[in-house]
Amino acid sequence: GFSRICLIDIEQNGSAARFFLDLWQATGDARYRAAARWALRAPSSEVVAAGVHAARFGSALNQYLWLVDLAKESTIK
Repeated sequence: GFSRICLIDIEQNGSAARFFLDLWQATGDARYRAAARWALRAPSSEVVAAGVHAARFGSALNQYLWLVDLAKESTIK
């Protein structure tokens, strides 16, 4: 499974997260949400040190948070 792979490059983590987020959004399958969350688990020091190279990671994190908020809102109504 995805949890056995260790991504160390912040850009790769961002790309992987976006991939899983797109799958989660398309299918609603919670496994893809978990995979995206796993890909976004980078130490903040790595994100800061990556500077501009962390843009894809930051974008994926923003998408994740937006989708999580959207999912919460849809269950509240």
